[in-house]
Amino acid sequence: VRLEQVLVNLIRHATDATAEAPAAESSTVRVSVEPIEKWVRITVRDFGPGIPADVLPRLFEPFFTTKEIGQGLGLGLAISTSIARDFGGSLSAANMPGGGAQFTLTLVRADVTSAATT
Repeated sequence: VRLEQVLVNLIRHATDATAEAPAAESSTVRVSVEPIEKWVRITVRDFGPGIPADVLPRLFEPFFTTKEIGQGLGLGLAISTSIARDFGGSLSAANMPGGGAQFTLTLVRADVTSAATT
């Protein structure tokens, strides 16, 4: 349930970022999952305007929001970061070449064989 909360939050941020995009491609949100050795990398990418440079360093601070008053508390990304850390992982954000933003959730891969036998 906690990881679901993180993913829903990231997808919601991506859809909010693309809500007013004029072109069809700009309103696209892509989610991908990539296993890398002992890790799993989950990316949520949008093709909106990207994250302003002055906002990027503060993005994961509790109570930091760029939304209008009453539209958000500014806790979603801070909580998501905390959940990622609880699972031994990390959460990061970056602007992408050509526009848009990408959030990357990196988690330790579960040992499926031992999980299936317990």
